[in-house]
Amino acid sequence: GIHAAWEKPLPHNLSLAAWKSGRKLSRAAAHTATTAGLADVLNSITEARLHGYVEHLSYDSWNQRARSRYVFRSETVDSAAAYISDALLGGLEPIGGTVRLVPFKMPPALFPKNFGGDTATFAPMNIVGRLAGSDPDAGTWIVSAHYDAIVLDSRQPGWDGMADPAPGADDNATGVAAVLETARALVKGYQE
Repeated sequence: GIHAAWEKPLPHNLSLAAWKSGRKLSRAAAHTATTAGLADVLNSITEARLHGYVEHLSYDSWNQRARSRYVFRSETVDSAAAYISDALLGGLEPIGGTVRLVPFKMPPALFPKNFGGDTATFAPMNIVGRLAGSDPDAGTWIVSAHYDAIVLDSRQPGWDGMADPAPGADDNATGVAAVLETARALVKGYQE
């Protein structure tokens, strides 16, 4: 499926390499700083923000109906991609990060029979946010989730992905919410 990803080298105070080498801090102090830094990042994640991301991706409150993120409905997937990339960009860009939309091709066998577009030019987007860390030797975090959706009945007669909703709260708005909230929390930790 389509993925929203955020990759970031670890900051020094969360780095296993820094902890092992004891740079700037003794091993005990580095371990304590790493644990405290990670705890601060994790404690800044809230259920309300996670719920807000899932609701926005899955439900259109203005029109009071479920959204669809079915991969072959570009008008709905493009809207989700714009929301996700804007959320990432809002946090990353002010501190030197980037967000890229990376197109990819779908194998022709995956297209539904009633797909109305051009299968040769149809290219959904992966979303990649990147922020360089303070320690290039510390490693890289990659957090990802697919943001397209289908419904459990999609393989049943009568479900039409081109017309029926595929809100995908569990497939995979929750994963995207985790990516966005992890990025937000780590950017907050990066700024401190």
